[in-house]
Amino acid sequence: MDIKQTILRISKLRLRSKYSARELSQMIDKSDNYINRLENSNFNIPLKTLYDILEACECSAEEFFYENFEDYKEDKEIIELLKKVDKNKKQAIISLLKS
Repeated sequence: MDIKQTILRISKLRLRSKYSARELSQMIDKSDNYINRLENSNFNIPLKTLYDILEACECSAEEFFYENFEDYKEDKEIIELLKKVDKNKKQAIISLLKS
């Protein structure tokens, strides 16, 4: 994931969390316009700052970096359900999905 994709995900995460750029900036102890500048200029973000943003938005690193970021919760639920299914049913599900 390049810096532009990372910034785009931060923006989507912020909007999903219903924070203004100013609110999120304050939550991570940065200047009021930090997130706004970040979203508009695509500068490199320190790992600690990214971690602080994820924590403020209650998002795990696994979710943030998941390939289909917006589908993470549904995909995770499906995986958790599949873990509970016996082997024969798993084979049936695989066949169904392949058809």
